[in-house]
Amino acid sequence: MAVPTPRPVAASVAWQLTQPSTSCLGWRVLSTEKSLITAYLDWWAAAGLDEAVGDAPANWLAPAPNRPVAVAAHTESPVGARSDVAAQRQRPASPQAPARAAAPAQAAPQPAQALPAFADLAAFDRWLAESGDVPMRHWSQRLALPSGPAQADLMVLSDWPDADDIGAGRLFSGASGALLDAMVQAIALPLERVRCSSIAFSRPATTRFDATAQAALLPIAREQIRLAAPKTLLVVGAEAARLFCGISAMPAAEMQPVINHDGVNRAVFVTHHPRTLLLHTALKRHAWEVLKRVREHLDNGANNAGN
Repeated sequence: MAVPTPRPVAASVAWQLTQPSTSCLGWRVLSTEKSLITAYLDWWAAAGLDEAVGDAPANWLAPAPNRPVAVAAHTESPVGARSDVAAQRQRPASPQAPARAAAPAQAAPQPAQALPAFADLAAFDRWLAESGDVPMRHWSQRLALPSGPAQADLMVLSDWPDADDIGAGRLFSGASGALLDAMVQAIALPLERVRCSSIAFSRPATTRFDATAQAALLPIAREQIRLAAPKTLLVVGAEAARLFCGISAMPAAEMQPVINHDGVNRAVFVTHHPRTLLLHTALKRHAWEVLKRVREHLDNGANNAGN
């Protein structure tokens, strides 16, 4: 009986890892042609080659051939004739890519509009209610106006109105206003001795004043404080504190800022806005500590005036 000639192992046998078998190595030999083809195709499919990309085979692992370096011939060309090398050298240069346009410079904030000369705080309030030139008026359909007397014991300055305030046309008219009233009454301060106002009287779409809004609104806030001349100023809200006091973080109750207003160093008390306190009740402790210092400041002022 003739003995078949063995084929090369690489061409006739495929190895596949299987579950442990009776073999000591846990491998099984697939010797049929069908199993060989199936295992070969499955291996390439697992590698991502699962469809034909051409009729002729290609060795994807072969190194790329070295490109020949063109050497210019130094032979002389007849007069009027141009060699291939000369023609290649005299090809028009490819046009340079157009220079990238410089990024447009950020627009500088518009200069603040000159404010009218107000005789008193009542004239200022009439201007807010009647004038169409109030900066950032376009933010809302209507303005939320301040309330309270001049020379109040306490002036509360916020960042902008709440949605309820725009509907009512008056600042601190909704849930934030109810909480503010309770805070003021907790330090035995009559509500009629409190002026409530804000830096903006319309509601912005974002939660931060841009450079144009800052340049337009800050002079109005300072002019209002000058006309109102309150005994104590309480700034509520992080954005109002940033714009008016120049601080980036809420200060501790015992580290309240001092600002220079109209050449006079004025103590300013800063805490969270009532709208924030309604959402985060844990911050009420900070507000209460600040309010106690407001009460002490008012009492010390009354004692000094009595002496």
